[in-house]
Amino acid sequence: MMRRLLIFFALAALLLPACSDENVAALYDGRDGFAFDSGIAYVEVGPEDEGRILIPIRRSGFGVNGAKVSFETSRPDGYEDPGTLFSLLTPNVIFPDGALSSSVQIRVSDISKMSLTGKYRITLKIKENLTPSLRGEIAVTASRRLTFEPFGRASVMDNCMFEKAYETEVRKARETEAYRVMDPFRQGLIDEEYAENGWMENPPEYIQFLVAPSGLITYEPFRTGMKVNGKYMAWACHPSVYTQADFSAKVPENRKLSEKVFQLYPVYYLPDVHDGYLNEGAYPLVVTLL
Repeated sequence: MMRRLLIFFALAALLLPACSDENVAALYDGRDGFAFDSGIAYVEVGPEDEGRILIPIRRSGFGVNGAKVSFETSRPDGYEDPGTLFSLLTPNVIFPDGALSSSVQIRVSDISKMSLTGKYRITLKIKENLTPSLRGEIAVTASRRLTFEPFGRASVMDNCMFEKAYETEVRKARETEAYRVMDPFRQGLIDEEYAENGWMENPPEYIQFLVAPSGLITYEPFRTGMKVNGKYMAWACHPSVYTQADFSAKVPENRKLSEKVFQLYPVYYLPDVHDGYLNEGAYPLVVTLL
């Protein structure tokens, strides 16, 4: 049976000014320009990529070409030192004739020098001729692609969405202690009537997490496939990266409990509703190897 879900918001998010018809018209009354698809991107890099990262960029019409892009690497908390690993190959992105999309190309000088377990931050900015969407900056998180192999079965208990655990396939990285839990939510969304009520859309192919030598677990934000009220996709993220409320006390709860039990403790939230969180916010998601 579907869980009863409440959405909570940070006060500041609810005080955003509403757009009048006049303001909306002004915002979207502009010339052709360039934009990224979103403000964030997560990419994995492997030998098959031939030392290149491709980030999609679009133009809103054929009246413009040659998107000028700036490039910067940084080292925020939790990220690796990029050194000279990355550089920008296309500071001026040319769109093929008749195409509204192209790619910013980033060069990776030596994939073998990328950390097996770390991640890198790259920021791209469009210098001029933005579209009215104003999506002119993107934060790219790059990591090394690992080789995942079958590792048996596991039960997955998601305490936010489901009443019981569901069994699925698990894969483990050859290079380090990282796991992929394959198709973790689809069966629960079907059995517990989310799909029947129009609350299921595009469940993730897998969720991936990394176990540090200390036993702490980290992961990138992931889609759940649960669409609240049939409208708003619920995501889950590590409590250390959620910014609308303080769930830092749950950070150490993301840990390996035993050789067969792994506990993730993500915050469940709605990006399309001011990043509001669901019910208690953070819930255990327990993976038990069978």
